[in-house]
Amino acid sequence: MNNFTVVSEKPISKGIRRIIAVTGTEADAAISRGNALQEQADFLINQVSGGNYEYTNIISKVNALIQTNDKSTIPAWRQDKIRDDISSLKAKLDKAKIEAEKALVGQNSAEIIKLIENNKDSATVVEVLSTKGTSKGISEGLKVMRKKLPNTAAVIFAVNDDNVFFHCLVPKKISTAKSLRADEWVASFSGLLNAKCGGKDLYAQGSGTGAGQITNAINLAKKFVGDKMN
Repeated sequence: MNNFTVVSEKPISKGIRRIIAVTGTEADAAISRGNALQEQADFLINQVSGGNYEYTNIISKVNALIQTNDKSTIPAWRQDKIRDDISSLKAKLDKAKIEAEKALVGQNSAEIIKLIENNKDSATVVEVLSTKGTSKGISEGLKVMRKKLPNTAAVIFAVNDDNVFFHCLVPKKISTAKSLRADEWVASFSGLLNAKCGGKDLYAQGSGTGAGQITNAINLAKKFVGDKMN
């Protein structure tokens, strides 16, 4: 007996649903495609359960599978199951990311506080955090720096996989005396990092994907502020 499978069931008006089914070789192909997509979903689920993943990479695969599943002609029950499985996985990944970022914010802030202790007499600070970074982590740390080192201008970088975040703080006194603007300071190196920036004379920030150029960006940032301060 030939295979038979429902591949679509949708409402078209109140109390009326349109059901589309295929048989024979078309049913065989639909079932085969569904099984293959389920295997992909199970692989991603197992990968996340084992903790062996990088968020940007895995979420890209999850989103691609969601789109493929929605567009594929496969058994309707299988399509619904894969959709539910992947939606649950995506929610789990997003929750894990939020929790991880909260932890990183604390680590980043703590490291910047150490930088503050080590640079009490410095007019400028240009550093990259050793911990995996977040934009919020830098921001929280610089709030402390603004209070503890009110006469210090700083650019703090943080790397997170291929991504780079940076914030720039310039006290008004230095900005006026040395014509040092935060937005111009970040513009001096942001091109190397494929970064988008925003800000004004006293504070600026940005992010990019050029982590491989972080050392060169730091050197440019130091040169720019060195020329201004001399």
